[in-house]
Parts: sequence; structure tokens; C-alpha cells
Amino acid sequence: MNTGPSTAMPVAIVGCGYWGPNLIRNFFASPHFRVAAVVDRDPARLEPVRANFPSLRTSTDFAAALAPEIGLVVLATPPETHHPLGLAALNAGKHLLVEKPMALSSAHCGELNALAARKGLKILVDHTFLFNPAVEYIKSAIASGDLGELRYLDSTRINLGLFQEKINVVWDLAPHDFSIVDYLLDEKPASVSAIGAGHLNKDVENLAYVTFKYPSGMICHFNFNWLSPVKVRKTLLGGSKKMILFDDTEPTEKLRIYDHGVERKPDQLKYSLMVDYRTGDIVIPKLPQVEALSQLVEHAHNAIAGAPTFIGGDSGERIVRLVEAAQESMAAGGLPVALA
Repeated sequence: MNTGPSTAMPVAIVGCGYWGPNLIRNFFASPHFRVAAVVDRDPARLEPVRANFPSLRTSTDFAAALAPEIGLVVLATPPETHHPLGLAALNAGKHLLVEKPMALSSAHCGELNALAARKGLKILVDHTFLFNPAVEYIKSAIASGDLGELRYLDSTRINLGLFQEKINVVWDLAPHDFSIVDYLLDEKPASVSAIGAGHLNKDVENLAYVTFKYPSGMICHFNFNWLSPVKVRKTLLGGSKKMILFDDTEPTEKLRIYDHGVERKPDQLKYSLMVDYRTGDIVIPKLPQVEALSQLVEHAHNAIAGAPTFIGGDSGERIVRLVEAAQESMAAGGLPVALA
């Protein structure tokens, strides 16, 4: 197994499917953690781990993740397993980092959070996009007032596949964008409305359109789709002063800031309000070239040590509640679902 400082926390990573190998690589490189076990019930998925990290101990038995020395359990398993495996890890006295969505119901999220609180343990949710330098830049721009009054956010996250059998496109893709919006905006949505369709399986939506409405008048609109011939990950955030386009598929120029806008000015001759268009510069800020997941691993270390976190179990529960509300609205033919 990888060696590190004597103070490095032993971590068990459970699940070696799509995201697990990325977690293994980043935890292996961290000086704050020591990968003590890698677990997957499919032996074939462990073979590449052994080839790339021959020093790591692997197992097909989840009990290996609950060994006494383990301090943190990382779950990169199917969403339906997050609740039972999370309960087992917390009951064994382990801190928990869980893939999105945190669980498949807000009630299960609440149960995990309550257990962690009773045992004095940390729950963190792997909302990796919050550590993307572009998202951090947008957060700073909002806080500085550079964008002015926020008016709308329009997000598109579409690609061809990966089709899921047990969860629909909202449960699969929406936690990314919902977590970004939850992080960027201070106010919370008053209602959620959504429509969707399942073309291959009517019970599993493969595309959906979701809208958040806020007390201030802010509107967020999301497009999720598994049937697109192209991969698109774009978010447009409009303010009264400036607008920002975030294109995550761009290798370097991920952000464009438009000094564009419209203003209503009184016309002295007609005694009416006229629309005045303002066009200014387009700025492409230089962003640091860092891997978001490596930043999340560093943040996890600090959070377990007692530092404040914005990816705690409470945020995971909020995101799942938003997904639930979208699901409720789709089932009701698009009727808005009010949020407390």
C-alpha cells in the first residue's frame, strides 16, 4: 500500500467503476491520506487497480472497508447502495465521503446526517464541480457584485448515454448543476417544475427540462438529455451588469464574461420606457490549471480536521430534495412543487 506521513489517515475506496479509479488516483497522490483498501464486489474491476497500483490491498468484501484502522470510507458505488453502505460505515465509526447523489431519498439523507451527528463524524458529498476553478471564479464575481443583480441561469448538460436502468436522467445528471446553483446563490428556490420523457423506457426519463423559481424573481432552467448526438456542458448566468458563459467542454477558455446588458430608460418625448442595449468587452479570464478532484481531496482532509465545509451532508440532503421535487413535478405533468 502507498506510504505517506505517519499522520496520514487510512482510507478505503469502495467501487471501481466509472469514478472509482479517479478517486483512487487522487487519494493515492495526497499526503494527507493513505489508501489502505480498495473494494469492489466484481473481481474484474480490481484487476486494473492491481496493475496500476500493485502496492494497494484489494478485496471483494465490503468488510475490508470497515477494518479498525480505516478512518474514512469513500463510496463510489451505485446510488441505491449509498444509504445502507453509508449506515454501515458510520456505525463502524468511519467518516464518509459519498458520490452524488448522496442517497435516493431526502429521508435517507436525513438518517445518515443524524447518525453522523450523534457519532461526531463527518459526511462529505463528492460535488466535484464546486472545486472547478471556473465555478470558484463565478462565485467570486457574484460576491463582488461584478455581475450586478442576478436575473437568470440557463444550463445545458447533454450527451449520448450513459443510460441507467434504476435512475433517470435527472437523478444521474442534475445533482451536478443543482449543487453548482446551490453553491453560487445565497437564496433558495421557492418552487421546482419539470417535464420529462422516457423514449426507451417510459418509467425512466431520458430527457428532462427543470425550472427553479426564486422569491427575488431569479429563474434557473436546466436541460438534461441522454439522447443528444453531441456532448454539451454550458451554463449561462445573466446579471444586470454582466453575463458569464461557462463551457466546461472547452480545454482552456472555459469562461467568457460579457459586458452586455439591457436597460430601461424613459423617453422624454413619448413619456414611455424604452429598451437600451449596452454592448461592451468580452473578457476571457485565465484560470488555474488544477484538477478539481485533487482540490476536493484536500478539502476533505481540512473538513475532517474541523474546517468549515460546503459539501457536507446538509448540502447533499438539499440537492436530493431538489431532485425529488423535480421528480414529483414530472409525475404531476409539470405542475410546480413548492419548497419550504
